[in-house]
Amino acid sequence: MVTNIKRAQVDEGAGWLEVELEGRSEDVEAALAYCASRGIDVERVTAP
Repeated sequence: MVTNIKRAQVDEGAGWLEVELEGRSEDVEAALAYCASRGIDVERVTAP
């Protein structure tokens, strides 16, 4: 899987990332599930 951080803003207490993920769909799904299991809110946005 290839990850590409497109934009980010991180402060002392919180932050957000816009990340592009490329790879097999099962790998991408596993990565998103891992983030969710760590308490990270995930919002999926698909390219037009």
